[in-house]
Amino acid sequence: MEQTNRLPAKQAAERFIGKHFPDSKGAILAGSTVRGEATATSDLDIIIFDDDIASSFR
Repeated sequence: MEQTNRLPAKQAAERFIGKHFPDSKGAILAGSTVRGEATATSDLDIIIFDDDIASSFR
């Protein structure tokens, strides 16, 4: 399998939040990545706090 260039989790999360939720009140990065247990197929678990979103969703 070919190795891909990946951003560090925190930097990837910051870019995602900046692009999709720039006016959010805050965010939390959670899950295996934060615990140091990430694998090559791990995703980023991000909780966004944004007053403009009417209800929570996954």
